[in-house]
Amino acid sequence: MAENEEKKSEAEELREVLGVIKDFIPEIMPQIKELIDMVMDALSGEKLGKDAASFYKSLVEAGIDEKTAADLTKQFIEGKLSLLSSIKSLPAIRIEKDEDVEKREN
Repeated sequence: MAENEEKKSEAEELREVLGVIKDFIPEIMPQIKELIDMVMDALSGEKLGKDAASFYKSLVEAGIDEKTAADLTKQFIEGKLSLLSSIKSLPAIRIEKDEDVEKREN
C-alpha cells in the first residue's frame, strides 16, 4: 500500500514539474526564436562573405602571412557553417495546449 502511495506521489510531483515546464517554454519561445534568427542572419551569404573578408583582412593587417590567414579564414567559415548544420539538426519544438491534447485523445 505504501509503495502505491509513493508511486502516486512521484506521479503527482512529475505532473507538477511538467506543468511548470509546459508553462515556461512558451514564455521563452520569443527569445529562442530571436536567438535563432540572429544566428541565421549571421550566416546569410552576404554577411558571411563580409565577415570572412573582414576576418582575413584583420589577420593580414596583424602580420599573419596570407596562407595562414587564408587557412584560418577557411576554418572561420567552416565553423559558422557547422553551426548552421547543428541548428538544422535540432528537433522541431512544438508546444501543445491542453485543448489540443484533449482533442487528439478524444
